[in-house]
Amino acid sequence: MKRNLVIGLGGAALCIGLIGGAFGINYLTSPKTYDECMLTEMRGQDGAMFMTAQSTCERRHGVEISIPITSNDWRWTNNRLYTVVTLSDKILASYTPTRAQFAYSLETCAETDVSAMEKHIPSVAEGNGFQLGIMAPSDPKCLHLLDLWGTRK
Repeated sequence: MKRNLVIGLGGAALCIGLIGGAFGINYLTSPKTYDECMLTEMRGQDGAMFMTAQSTCERRHGVEISIPITSNDWRWTNNRLYTVVTLSDKILASYTPTRAQFAYSLETCAETDVSAMEKHIPSVAEGNGFQLGIMAPSDPKCLHLLDLWGTRK
């Protein structure tokens, strides 16, 4: 009876040790940085795999990247208290936005040259968009999204 108990406990300890050791080895040998990840992912691969490895490593290591965006991927509203920029579901499905830069004008877009607009309003992501610090009475009539940054999901 004692012999069976000792053998059972010993077998259980051995299994736990092997499983824990496997996870420990995986943790200790996994890439710790984006650069190490790229080297590991590209080892022995054709150059055509670069984009796949890059997106994988950006996702794993939370690298902030510039998100490609078109005018159809965002919209803005102004309720006289603040300006809110909302991003499309397409962007939010692939990326987690972290910050953005905008240019704005108090004139309509038709009356304003983009190069003359007030630039670089740093904004912090909030939910599915951004809330800008443009307060009344200087509500913008024209808003351009200059750059959007975030991480891959």
